[in-house]
Amino acid sequence: MFTTSLLMLAMVSLQDAQQALEKGQYQQATQLYSQYLENTEEKSYEVLYGLARSQAFAGEHEAAIKTYTELLVLYPNDPDALLCRGRVYGWLKRFKEASTDLNKVLNEH
Repeated sequence: MFTTSLLMLAMVSLQDAQQALEKGQYQQATQLYSQYLENTEEKSYEVLYGLARSQAFAGEHEAAIKTYTELLVLYPNDPDALLCRGRVYGWLKRFKEASTDLNKVLNEH
């Protein structure tokens, strides 16, 4: 029963994080995704991608790059993650790294 309650709480947090991201509340979404990961340790594509997007748009660029990189370890060559990480590299004027990610998408997909 306790496990079910914890799971329900975690699911609510995930839904809240997704809604915050959709509404453009990026700081809040980042906090909610982070809390969800702490509570469940579920490193699914959906959770990591949402966290990385919210970090990127909240201006937490280095954290976003780290999360996109973690996502790419689990899901190598994912075009969405590569494109998004490349965009963040571009925002930081790290054009060589941005080019590497973007070219990987163009060459492999």
